[in-house]
Amino acid sequence: MMNKAFITLMFTWMWLSVEAGNSGKLITLGVSIKFDTSNLLRQDDSSLKKDVDETCNICKANFGFRIGGALSNTNFNQGYPKPSKPVETIWKAGFIGGLILEVTLYRKLYLQQEYAFAILKGTVKDAGAIYNLSYISLPVLLKYKLLPKLAIVAGPQFDILVQARERHDGNMTDITHDIEERNFSAVAGLTYMITKEISIDARFAQGLNHIGLSQGLMAQEFKLQAVQFAVSYTPLR
Repeated sequence: MMNKAFITLMFTWMWLSVEAGNSGKLITLGVSIKFDTSNLLRQDDSSLKKDVDETCNICKANFGFRIGGALSNTNFNQGYPKPSKPVETIWKAGFIGGLILEVTLYRKLYLQQEYAFAILKGTVKDAGAIYNLSYISLPVLLKYKLLPKLAIVAGPQFDILVQARERHDGNMTDITHDIEERNFSAVAGLTYMITKEISIDARFAQGLNHIGLSQGLMAQEFKLQAVQFAVSYTPLR
């Protein structure tokens, strides 16, 4: 937008009297210029709005909830040392739910941190043992929008054991103190935004550390695996 300047030409005649016997007339021609600066700092509205919107989106935080189910497996074949013969395991259904904190880092890139409670299970078929593991899960994920409604998430997940139980021959035994308390996983998945506040996602979590299980004189290790399907609701934006 062109800045406007108004120039006012003013011709001023100055008559001066000369004292001490000197008389005469001094004529001075002057030019006065006046500028209208009301629009000097004005910028294109659409460009300014775009810059402001991008700046405001940085570090914008969204809060919400996430709840869903999980299929998990206690994979003893990935333990160390590996068993002499393969251990047949069965994936079991569990639960996951918790809070979401999503922070915009830059345009399509987000940091998504979660505080969740998870119940993960696994069955060793030959032994007839079913393991029920309750965790406090802390995923720290990067989220990137591939499309306006589709995003990919990936990052680490830290799990702290709350309680562990084993069901065998109809009897339930507390094994919380017999099992490794920490689990560290790599997580990757997809998120689909149904609306601005509601989304669904699917993730796979692969345990990276060996979880030791000691029962009497026998010690075994396994890696925890899980597939999650969940719905997220973020009303606080």
